Amino acid sequence: MTLRVLSERTGLSESFLSQLERGLTEASVASIRRIADALDLLVTDLFRMPDDPSPRVLVKADRPHMCFGEGATKYLLTSRAPTRNVEVLQATIEVGGSTGTQAYAHGDSDELLIVSTGEVQLELGDEVFRLEVGDSIFYPSSRHHRVINAGADACELIWVISPPSY
Repeated sequence: MTLRVLSERTGLSESFLSQLERGLTEASVASIRRIADALDLLVTDLFRMPDDPSPRVLVKADRPHMCFGEGATKYLLTSRAPTRNVEVLQATIEVGGSTGTQAYAHGDSDELLIVSTGEVQLELGDEVFRLEVGDSIFYPSSRHHRVINAGADACELIWVISPPSY
């Protein structure tokens, strides 16, 4: 598919798509969803690894990952995606970064967010929660949400989503 066709299908500029393809810019979750939809893929397909019925170690350096939002990187921790029952992601959000400029929702799953390091502000619908190291919150992934790094250092988060949301 050409960038022009993808641009028409997503409403994103060819210039942005070209920069994204070359790793020169990052995409918001909303943009990633638009791209996946245009390619007739699930967002999790972007992380898909070959199916293998045997257990396998996922070495940290080999984790599938993608940049998203503003200063954020998401890493897949489950060895095969999508699994039937659970999807586990780790994210790092730089100081001043967020999961994107706008809140987003996805699927109809249960989502658990755990703060591993740092401090974050979670916008969940009309509510705002401040979470620190060790705090967690459980919510439906269908509810619009946005995470902002509210601390002085980069933060790390763990998301557990069940069943995996597409």
